[in-house]
Amino acid sequence: MTMDTTTAQIGDILCLISNASEKAVIITGAASGIGRVLPIKLAKLGAKVIVGIRGHARAEKVAVQIQHEAKVSAGRIVGYNLDLSDLSAVKRFADQIIKNEQRVDILLNNAATFRKVHLLTTDSFEIQFGINRGITAYFLHPDTIYRTIP
Repeated sequence: MTMDTTTAQIGDILCLISNASEKAVIITGAASGIGRVLPIKLAKLGAKVIVGIRGHARAEKVAVQIQHEAKVSAGRIVGYNLDLSDLSAVKRFADQIIKNEQRVDILLNNAATFRKVHLLTTDSFEIQFGINRGITAYFLHPDTIYRTIP
């Protein structure tokens, strides 16, 4: 992916979010690529950004790095452990969000994987399907929706 392509895609996403100020945004796959640039842009627009990244220490480290890059105050970007290849880990992530955050306005499913070999997630889903769609399944469950929308 070239920088021009990435910039164009980020611009398209930001155009869809008319007012990011005071919005709570979850972004998966925020360790690199578009997922790494979007939190910076959204935080500068006033959003609280929640990044979901595999590994607790790594999630916190990346959140701090993004916070410094965005030059925003502490707490505007927070990192949570999110392993999309394990639905029980996705549920723990969602439960932490419900417990610790007041609301979720936007969910950007950026995390993805591409494998040439057939692999399965912990829950026996094909890995590309499991990772690319795992969080959506939990957050679109009615019980979760009612607890996260403002």
